[in-house]
Amino acid sequence: MGTAIAAPAAVNYPVPSRAFQGDSRSLAARGYAIPAPRTGGMLRTLLALLISVTLFITGYYIITQVWKPAISLPQNISTPRLSFGEKPATIKNVQLSSITDTGAIVTWETDKPTSAQVIVCDPSGFCTWTELQAPLVTKHWVPLHNLKASTTYHLTLLSKDANGKEASLEKELTTLAQSDTTPPILTEVSASKIEETSVTITWATNEPATSQVEYGLSETYGKTSPLDNQMTTSHSVILTGLEPNTLYHFKVKSTDASGNEATSLDNTLRTQASLPVGPKIGNRAPDFTLKTINGEEISLKSLRGKKVVLNFWATWCSPCVGEMPYFQDITRTWKEDELVVLAVNLEENISTVRNFLAGERFTFTILLDIEGAVGSRYDVSSIPRTFFIDREGIIRETKQGSFPNLAAIEELIRSL
Repeated sequence: MGTAIAAPAAVNYPVPSRAFQGDSRSLAARGYAIPAPRTGGMLRTLLALLISVTLFITGYYIITQVWKPAISLPQNISTPRLSFGEKPATIKNVQLSSITDTGAIVTWETDKPTSAQVIVCDPSGFCTWTELQAPLVTKHWVPLHNLKASTTYHLTLLSKDANGKEASLEKELTTLAQSDTTPPILTEVSASKIEETSVTITWATNEPATSQVEYGLSETYGKTSPLDNQMTTSHSVILTGLEPNTLYHFKVKSTDASGNEATSLDNTLRTQASLPVGPKIGNRAPDFTLKTINGEEISLKSLRGKKVVLNFWATWCSPCVGEMPYFQDITRTWKEDELVVLAVNLEENISTVRNFLAGERFTFTILLDIEGAVGSRYDVSSIPRTFFIDREGIIRETKQGSFPNLAAIEELIRSL
């Protein structure tokens, strides 16, 4: 058999013994990152904080001390104290009173104590504030000043309670026209319709005003007519109870709506001497009142101040009818406020007169003396009969029979 071979014995090789030699380079030099030391980071943080505090203190000082006057709030505005959930006051019973051309008073009430202030804006949008009324009350009274006349302002009423809740309400205000301090101007003072015991005083003013006359036997006057408060520019006052053929002094007075009174200089007039009333020349024409064919009443006295041609006629009288066209021509050449033609029909009924006039185009006044009473007062025994009466109601001319032409009538009218 084969020969067995034994395994070789293990051999231990000794390792040389030598000391460890480390790398003498620093860690950073060998590529390792080293964190910053903790002590240095805290110092930088404290430094930044110190700078911030210093800047804050400096800024606060500048704002509160240097800039304070420029940014301070108005003294009449208080810092509101907020109260969440509470409603503002309710403004009610607003009244505008004492309105003038430059001011007014605004009053209102609130349901709890508040301050009061009003914003006043004119039509251009320029607004001003009234002084704040700081006491907290429920009844408020705010005067408005320095407004313009005849201007509509927009008002905003403000009421703020103790917690700073503010209520507002809008209102319109129109100021009055500028106050009038100029008295009326009196012109055209005159006396007309002068009779034995009465006279009419007339004048004009440049603005509506009242009417009154002072009169008497001297410049101290002593009597005054009743005040006529109707505002007018044409004034007329009738004085009665005068003495015939007497010299009177008078002056007129007018007061405008602003209370400015104007008084004229002294004027004089003499009343008519007492005259007998009758149909003769130089007498005062007897007064009467008759109706037209349309039922309108006309009196002779109401025509005082105008010339009057008084003609008596009848439809059956041919001479009467023949001269009527002349009277019609007169109405075309004379103004109605200067001359009036009265044609009095004697003792005929209205239907007869109407039938006659139906075919004519007369525009002068036709009167009906159905009973003949006025004819008797003027002693009319035959017709046509015509009387020429002046502005004072005195008979100046008479004519028995008809006129031959228009010129004859015109001549007598011009003599009045």
